[in-house]
Amino acid sequence: MDVIECDACGGTVVYDAERASVRCVFCGSETLRIADVEGTAGVPASAAERTVSLEDARASFKTWATTSWWTPRAFRQAAAQVAPLWIPAWRMSAEVEATWTGLRDANTKSGRRPLAGADVARRTVWLPASLGLSQRELDALAPFHADPVGPWNVDNTDAPFEVAGLTQDAALSRARKNFRSDARADIIRQQRVRDCRVSVVLEDVAAEAFMLPVYVGCVRFRDRPWRFVVNGQNGRVTGSTPVDRRKVAAAIALVATAVLAWWWLADAASQ
Repeated sequence: MDVIECDACGGTVVYDAERASVRCVFCGSETLRIADVEGTAGVPASAAERTVSLEDARASFKTWATTSWWTPRAFRQAAAQVAPLWIPAWRMSAEVEATWTGLRDANTKSGRRPLAGADVARRTVWLPASLGLSQRELDALAPFHADPVGPWNVDNTDAPFEVAGLTQDAALSRARKNFRSDARADIIRQQRVRDCRVSVVLEDVAAEAFMLPVYVGCVRFRDRPWRFVVNGQNGRVTGSTPVDRRKVAAAIALVATAVLAWWWLADAASQ
């Protein structure tokens, strides 16, 4: 087994040397090198179950690629390279006490009324320990389920996997921000307040590290790789797609024509 690091995006993946790719699975870059794994957070001992097959992952990509009218037809019809991968992640849960202040619209001279309160709830967040998968991407793929869960065996894996790059202490620091963000969003929705400020206190914190199943895919289009990721449990897809420039130009021309027509009619009516 070799640990390969990408100089372009920082992704660090463990490959079987006999099937190692010449491209980074995360960004498609060819600037790869053997990595020094000393100082990494290691590999979790448990793995969530993979329930989506490679064929289903390809089908999920096809569906996702055709959902937007703006995506070029050539991209939608392109053959995607899709491969399974295991991603390290932390599941952090805690009893979160959120103290908050905010303003609600009211029949007052200022049009606002100050409010304050406290919210207590058991919350759970997932954080990528991966250097190649962002928090935004992990959130877009959610939810992941760690039940059932099995042992992770480095020597008996069915796919490459990434070395964890986030320690438990660092994960807790990030989780605090996510807990605060989630609590704030719930308070704004439930209390109908704005200018909401929240501080949190965490109790009974539990941290668990898992390997999560995903599929990473790549389509080469316009001389660059377009990466997407598929959740290996529910088939959800996240990634970026190109835009059909001809459709954009046609839309701009249509809007410009409508504006000119409105201006002409308004000018004619004023005479």
